[in-house]
Amino acid sequence: MSTVISRVGPTYNIGLSFQPVELSGDIVRRSYRIVLEKDEDGRVVVRSPDLQGVVTDGANENEALQNAFEAVNAILETRGLPKEYNLTVSRRLSA
Repeated sequence: MSTVISRVGPTYNIGLSFQPVELSGDIVRRSYRIVLEKDEDGRVVVRSPDLQGVVTDGANENEALQNAFEAVNAILETRGLPKEYNLTVSRRLSA
C-alpha cells in the first residue's frame, strides 16, 4: 500500500488510501505518484512518473518529501495546473 499526502491550500494531510481523482465539493483533486529511492551516497531521491521534470533529493525522507512538494508545485505552476493534489508515495528504500 502507498501513502497518500494531500495538498489543500497551505496544509498537507497524510493518509493511506488512493483515488486517481478525488472530488471535493466543486474541486477535482488530481493524484500524482512519486517514488523515493536511496542513491549510492545514501541520499533519498524523488522522481514522479506522472510529472516530467520532478526529480529532487534530500538527506533524509522528510527533506526529500519537502523538496518534492516544492518541485511539484513549481511544475504545476509552470503548467498552469491546480495546486490542490494528492501525492501517492512509493518507497524503494533499502538499507
